[in-house]
Amino acid sequence: MIRLLLISYLLIPGFKLLAQDYHADKYLKLIRTGVFNKIFINRQPMPIDKFRVVARVALETIDNDTVEVPGLSRAEIEIYRTLINNLTVIDTTSWRDSELITCVIVPGESHVNVEYAISKFKPEGKEDVKFYKQMVDRFNRGSYTDKWIYTFSRPIIDETGNYAVLTDTSELNMFGCFFYKWNGYAWKEMLNISTRN
Repeated sequence: MIRLLLISYLLIPGFKLLAQDYHADKYLKLIRTGVFNKIFINRQPMPIDKFRVVARVALETIDNDTVEVPGLSRAEIEIYRTLINNLTVIDTTSWRDSELITCVIVPGESHVNVEYAISKFKPEGKEDVKFYKQMVDRFNRGSYTDKWIYTFSRPIIDETGNYAVLTDTSELNMFGCFFYKWNGYAWKEMLNISTRN
């Protein structure tokens, strides 16, 4: 009996580490699912007040039946609603390159280092390098409203770890609210309510 308890005691930290790794991997998958196709990302994630505004507008859109929600039951919509309405704290830790491996993280002054951007885009030839340099140059010369910088919230995940909400904003008051569900091996976008085409 003592041997069994000792083995259990020694293995529990390993199980905790495996669980932590699993949740960290799941979290990274969600981030990369939600932002992988955006080029310029604001280093500072969205604060809770802006998250609430975007998420509540999305819920109002659902409530007003102005959007179809195929694949989502009423109970699942209530899970998202509870998640949004009960939120009291949101993680606003600055985004890291290790999280957003294909995105250019824009510092507060909205100027992007060309070499840094090129390293993120991973061009395949001289023509690609030239294209990306021109794109970054146009970005750096543009006024704030000309820049298409996305500000994402960090994901909000329910206590089961199976439902998540991610929001973003960009210039000209554009926004998106994305509802995700874990299917056992990947996050699936269940609903996207956005002011963009």
